[in-house]
Amino acid sequence: MLQTLENTYGHLFDSHLLLQLLQVGSYRDLKAGAVLFESGKLVKQIPLLLDGSIKVMREYEDGRSLLLHYIGKGDAGTMLMTQCWDDQPSEVRAVAELDCTLLMIPKRNAQQWMSQYPDWQRFILANHGQRMKQVVDRLEAVAFDSLENNLEFYLAEKKRIHQSSSLQLTHEEIAQDLRTSRVVISRMLKQMERNQKLALHRSRIELNAPTYV
Repeated sequence: MLQTLENTYGHLFDSHLLLQLLQVGSYRDLKAGAVLFESGKLVKQIPLLLDGSIKVMREYEDGRSLLLHYIGKGDAGTMLMTQCWDDQPSEVRAVAELDCTLLMIPKRNAQQWMSQYPDWQRFILANHGQRMKQVVDRLEAVAFDSLENNLEFYLAEKKRIHQSSSLQLTHEEIAQDLRTSRVVISRMLKQMERNQKLALHRSRIELNAPTYV
């Protein structure tokens, strides 16, 4: 596992910190669709993602959810750190978008390393800033962009995360992530298909490469 850790985080952390991560961290595998953190539950560990992708959502009382951002390979779940350090329940739900391999870092170590390792502090602060920008961009898109633009951005993000133009994705899943109805999404996807931006199949969407580069 040391080689995997070095391949993913070796350009960010020195060898001593990498060994510390290996000593205190616990490895965890998640299948796509499995829940990493539930809303309302205490967060006691910070995840470092060695492979895969995690979808982070805010859930509402009406049963719907809002997609906030993704945690990708080489990232950390820094948006959860405030709740973790203050012993507050999570305000988000984190679900594996793809099969994932994670290194879970205990709260105590993650806190101590902020003053002990400059590499760790820089990584956490930079990662947190990136996630905050993603959340702000997402909220601005929901508030000000058209649903069509939101849908195209959503599909482009899916392609980036999955590293494939062929997406195993249902209309209902898209509707839940974009907080709209399946009927509306189906109508928009059919129009995009007529415009040759994508091709629709059963539980699969094939994106047109020139459109989604």
